[in-house]
Amino acid sequence: MRIVKSCVLRGASYIKTRIWYSIHMMEKAGRETEKLIEELIVQFHMIEHGDVVIAGVSGGADSVCLLLTLCSLREKFGFEVKVCHVNHCLRGAAADADEEYVKKLCGELGVECRVFRKEVELIAEKRKQSCEEAGREVRREAFEQMCAENGGTKIATAHHRDDQAETVLLNIARGTGIRGLCGIVPVRDNRIRPLLSLTRDRIESYLRERGIVWRVDATNEEDDYTRNRIRHKVLPVLENEVNDQTVKHLESLSRQAEEICEYLDYSVRQLWKTCVSVRKKAKNRRNRR
Repeated sequence: MRIVKSCVLRGASYIKTRIWYSIHMMEKAGRETEKLIEELIVQFHMIEHGDVVIAGVSGGADSVCLLLTLCSLREKFGFEVKVCHVNHCLRGAAADADEEYVKKLCGELGVECRVFRKEVELIAEKRKQSCEEAGREVRREAFEQMCAENGGTKIATAHHRDDQAETVLLNIARGTGIRGLCGIVPVRDNRIRPLLSLTRDRIESYLRERGIVWRVDATNEEDDYTRNRIRHKVLPVLENEVNDQTVKHLESLSRQAEEICEYLDYSVRQLWKTCVSVRKKAKNRRNRR
């Protein structure tokens, strides 16, 4: 009986230890994820003290992770976060549920939220665009409008490493030069992408570890859009049958291409100053005649 009791106690102790270890490792992974985001923000000077960051939040895993990490860093860096949500009015009740989810999450985090409702299908027809292209433009316009009207200084979007790989592959397939290999840059004007160093899997793991449930857009699982076909068919083949580090290598290629472009642009500017002389004497010449 004592032996049985001893075994039970040891078993319980082992289970307790394993649970503690699992929780500890999850917390550690979460801190490492936040550290990666913070390091990218610092490396590219994405956010300065006093900034008002307009975060595009759809309710999906990527944008929810973006919002949570920005909120966790706002006090440390001294900036404010505001949320812009665009309802494309394409998925009926599901789109409305996404909107309610984002508003509720913002309420819990104490973040100002502004919602734009846009009939993207009608806009696409009017502009003679695909719904995908029109939706992208509508989101950009909404972000810029909120930035201008709500005191924003930066616009943050939730593009990540997998998005980068998909963009580079898409550009290569369509035909591109060095600039197309840059893909999605971390900073362009007032637009920042703090999640570019994270994979989709890591983002979802981060949220699961925190017990966060996110919204799922069913259209992301369909192959109607070119990017979705690359995500579901091309990348898995490259990762499973060619190299499981494909996404990492494509992201590295984009960084190298960006450095080359920056160097070329700088060199051209310097040579222009040294070798080119701009004359403004056209009027004088005409007067002499």
